[in-house]
Amino acid sequence: MISSPTTIYSASAGSGKTYTLARDYLTLLFKHPFHDGYRYILAVTFTNKAVAEMKERIMHYLQAFTKEDIDPKLLGIFNHIQQVTGLDNAKMRLKATAVHNKLLHDYAAFDIVTIDAFSHRILRTFSKDLNLPDGFEVSLDSSGLIDKAIYRLLARSGHEKELTKILLSFSLEKIEDGRSWDVE
Repeated sequence: MISSPTTIYSASAGSGKTYTLARDYLTLLFKHPFHDGYRYILAVTFTNKAVAEMKERIMHYLQAFTKEDIDPKLLGIFNHIQQVTGLDNAKMRLKATAVHNKLLHDYAAFDIVTIDAFSHRILRTFSKDLNLPDGFEVSLDSSGLIDKAIYRLLARSGHEKELTKILLSFSLEKIEDGRSWDVE
């Protein structure tokens, strides 16, 4: 893991991104001097499925690290964290227990989100600066958005000379092709 404020992983499906993200997220948690390191980490991914999988894995790993005997399948992550942090087995167990318990009681601050949710959070935060209405909503209805854009474009025709000329030319071209003149 590169030590910088932002780490970006770009890899194809099945290449181990989730494993790497979980390992690095846990490493940051264990490196943090307090048990609430998750409050200072933001992980952004593409799908809700990936968010759920990441959260589930991290909680599973933390729970597993509280035990005396570590599952051999998890030793790679466990050893990596120990190597980076210098924590011995007993300190790893104590930290895992404390972080796991803290996360269970403060789950809302466990910030692994989709890029859509993150973008929406930014928009909400700066809605006043962006002159967005207080109760703005994000619409995922692309056909509705296209209809609205067409309506607004057509409403400007007749008022804007160049736009009117383009729309007229488009209509005439459609007629020549034997199609309806309607630009919508």
